[in-house]
Amino acid sequence: MDRLRHIRERFGGAGLLVIGFALFCAVYEYGRVMQLPPTPYHGWRMADCLSLTTHFHNGEGRFLAPVMHARLGDDGTTGRTAGELPLLYWCVAQVWKITGPSELVYRVIGLLLHFIGTLALFLALRRWLQSTFWSLGIALLFFTSPVVVYYTIGFLTDVPAFDLAMIGMYGTVRFAQVGRRRWWVLAMVAFALAVGLKVTAGMGLLALLGLYFVVTVMPGTFSPWRPIFPRPLFGWSTALLALLPVVAWYIHAEGINRAHNGRYTFNSLWPIWEMSSAEIEAAQDFARDLLWFQVFDTSVWALVALALVSLAVNMRRLPLPMRLLLVALLLGLVLYVLAWFHAVDGHDYYFINPLIVPLVVLACWLWWLRRDHPDLFHARWARWAFAALLIYNVAYAANNHTLRTNPYSVLDRKDVLPLYHSEELRFFNALYWGPLNELIGIRDELVPAGILQDDLVYIPLDQSINASLYFMDRPGHTRYAFPLEEAATLEQMRGRGVAWMVLSEELERTHAWLQPYLGVPAWSRGDVRIHALRSLPLIDTTVVLFDRDRAIAMTLSEHLDTIPCADPHPWRCFSDAQEPYALFDLPVHAAGAEYAEVTVVGRAEWTRGRPRGSRMHIWQQDPQGGKFTSHRLPEGDFQLTFRIDPRRSPQGCKLYVDNDSGRPFRVRMDRLEVRRVWPLTAPAEESGVHIP
Repeated sequence: MDRLRHIRERFGGAGLLVIGFALFCAVYEYGRVMQLPPTPYHGWRMADCLSLTTHFHNGEGRFLAPVMHARLGDDGTTGRTAGELPLLYWCVAQVWKITGPSELVYRVIGLLLHFIGTLALFLALRRWLQSTFWSLGIALLFFTSPVVVYYTIGFLTDVPAFDLAMIGMYGTVRFAQVGRRRWWVLAMVAFALAVGLKVTAGMGLLALLGLYFVVTVMPGTFSPWRPIFPRPLFGWSTALLALLPVVAWYIHAEGINRAHNGRYTFNSLWPIWEMSSAEIEAAQDFARDLLWFQVFDTSVWALVALALVSLAVNMRRLPLPMRLLLVALLLGLVLYVLAWFHAVDGHDYYFINPLIVPLVVLACWLWWLRRDHPDLFHARWARWAFAALLIYNVAYAANNHTLRTNPYSVLDRKDVLPLYHSEELRFFNALYWGPLNELIGIRDELVPAGILQDDLVYIPLDQSINASLYFMDRPGHTRYAFPLEEAATLEQMRGRGVAWMVLSEELERTHAWLQPYLGVPAWSRGDVRIHALRSLPLIDTTVVLFDRDRAIAMTLSEHLDTIPCADPHPWRCFSDAQEPYALFDLPVHAAGAEYAEVTVVGRAEWTRGRPRGSRMHIWQQDPQGGKFTSHRLPEGDFQLTFRIDPRRSPQGCKLYVDNDSGRPFRVRMDRLEVRRVWPLTAPAEESGVHIP
């Protein structure tokens, strides 16, 4: 009987968790949603994740060298890029090698990971609270957060990172209770992987290690609680060894992005101090109207507030480590919001991992109730009240999930439960991919239409990085990096080998000048067509403004901020001034020209190693305010070509160096020329020195 009771106590709660988790999934209509393609709300970021996974699957990407469909890297010629640790994408890709590429499989893996994380949270809380009811209730309560519900099967790494943090929490609690080293190893590895998947998941780990540091340097003060932490040598070496590969990855990723200049995300701060007052106000409005309610409904925030006030009033009765942990997490939350305040405006998934703060607050509050107010902790009315709260929030999250995942229909108030806040129905209703919806599921139709697997495409309909390219499973470019503004853009696409262009009827009507570039549509659906991209017959002239070898002297007006140069002519040496060199009135304007190219040939050298941020710009002034065209100024020999619109600069334009390196440097200018290009039918206006 004792053994049966032990088995029931040990596995009964886990069985209830399985049943509750499955019921929640059914209420959230996961069976329907998991059959959908990436849904439009933050589909941009979902497509990035799926694109990286696709290239791991097909072998073009390697774990240390990820690749995506969008050709952002190496001046628009490669998909080399890196962001968070690609462990999830790589693992899903290995499963795809067995099942075949499948968004459903990806979603199932995400759901399984979240179940494991929820189970780890339940087991940790049960050891902490010694109550199956409250442990089960709190673990399931965090599966009623609308952002968690949506992104659990939404391809992003935020929920898997949170799940790994829950596993880290379980390992920490187990070590504190039994003192076995394997649980500390599990905790550190899980926390480190969480940080790898999402750098913002490090909040709990930082608070834990901060507390451990205080315990390490003040052993006398914390002697009663010393056994809950490992001995310093083992504990700190384990933490450092676990974090070392993650830190190495982020350094490696930054190196990839600097080498290829193809960054699709960032692994640094997005702070309030870099925002304008208008941006701050917009973020505050979004937080007040929407974000607050996407993390939790007001009822849960009321419970968290009650717990926080109770703990604050009774702070002196709490163990010292608990007090420090709570203060560290709350302070960390404030700093987090300030450091990523840009994300407040629309990026709800950035606030999944900070859920560890209300989780720890509730766990500490319930622990305090069990110790100091056991009658309340075990009261039936309290449990019934919490059960009602849980049921209400399941319904609220299900209603919110319905709003987020019905992108192809218009929902009225009668179509959803009256469990939403004032702005939610308007904001989420009828989210739509627009014309990109026609590209979903067309991969198998492209090769028969003559659009081969490796053909480059240009999709100016799409302002995301990868969405349309992922739907088509073709490499290429979107409006994100190459907006369709002028014929020079199309010539640039042709120069990079783009063979196809995806347009809507509306875009073709509003950009009638496109017609000469478009072949007969190879594929069409609805109002979307895929055209072969043709080159126009062109003529050009080249004006040589300076050539050191041919003794063609510079005639343009110059601004120089030089310093004495130890080397003889032709080197020019500059200090660390921000804009030490400029050339004015480049003759790029010509009547009827389609585009112009300015080519600069020379060599740059820095006195103290490789620069990090120096660039060469062309600035064109026009009635709309002007436009930059830029290239990084590399160390050593360079040949930089700037493709610009000559119609924007009837009075010429300026070429200058922006020395962001903050270091002295020197430049040798070897050649400067301007090439202007006309359609064959237009008269060429020729001037200057020409090359046949």
